[in-house]
Amino acid sequence: PEPKKNFYRRFIYEPFPVESSLHEQLTDHLNAEIVARTIKTREEAIDYVTWTYFFRRLTANPAYYDQQAALLETTDFDKQRDMLANYIERLMNKCLDELIRSGCIELKEGAVVQDGGPPSAAVDATKLGRTASLYYLGHRTV
Repeated sequence: PEPKKNFYRRFIYEPFPVESSLHEQLTDHLNAEIVARTIKTREEAIDYVTWTYFFRRLTANPAYYDQQAALLETTDFDKQRDMLANYIERLMNKCLDELIRSGCIELKEGAVVQDGGPPSAAVDATKLGRTASLYYLGHRTV
């Protein structure tokens, strides 16, 4: 049928972006990185996310990931940057809070000083967190 031909023709010849789903599984990824000691502080967790494909897509299509970000298209660059930083911080706090509630990590406020800066919150994996990471279990499972 003709409608299907048009659909497939458009599908083949018109590029469409592939969006990230990391934000849906970010809590378990963070747990694995904390267990591996790649992430030792809340700030390192935020920095970690900025190096991912998720962050690239977030900056390119913020409305897909955050409803508040739909306003970004009408704001200036500084406001966009602040709104994205706010979204990343909210997302990170949510993920770390979930890991704390599930007993996978412990947060130690003011425990780490990096490069002479202000004290930062250190994150340490617990036995449950290490078990979840070792056996590829979700943080809710343990």
